[in-house]
Amino acid sequence: MQHPNNKKIDAALLGKIVLARFLELPLRAVDRLVTQAESSTGFAALRPWVTVGQLEGAQVAYDVADTHQTLASPVLGEIRDMKNLYPGTGANRGLMFLYHRDSYAREYRFDEEGVNHLMSKPDFPAELAGILRRLRLINTRNRLTHALMQAVLASQAAYLRSGQALALLPLTQAEISARLRSES
Repeated sequence: MQHPNNKKIDAALLGKIVLARFLELPLRAVDRLVTQAESSTGFAALRPWVTVGQLEGAQVAYDVADTHQTLASPVLGEIRDMKNLYPGTGANRGLMFLYHRDSYAREYRFDEEGVNHLMSKPDFPAELAGILRRLRLINTRNRLTHALMQAVLASQAAYLRSGQALALLPLTQAEISARLRSES
């Protein structure tokens, strides 16, 4: 007989709880987690099946004052107006969010077939499974954050350019959610 306080949690619910807790982590903790994961021996063993990259469309500001890539920034990034940044080149990007750390724009690409084959082996180390889970959590957090920043840039461009409070548009959670669903 099972004790009434010892209830099993549905795997899907447990996954949502783990993701929610991961999304709550402060930026410095996430940066530290990325560094730890990438410097582990398990990560090196996964390199044939895991490629390190940057989120599509993401940029990292390497020239930000007081933000060195050796120190974790407590700030996610900054918005810059890239319009006419390079006059005469035709490069006219408009507003862009620039991340303060590589880890905030990091994306891991998996050879899913190879990873699934590895994980199906009975002697697949639990340490490697844990690293894969962390890398997928980092991907989810970074992709979601990037999509949210792009949604804010798109909807609040007039305000961000002018700084005029009257140009600020209401942006509800439902609107952001709908925008993210339509873009995915």
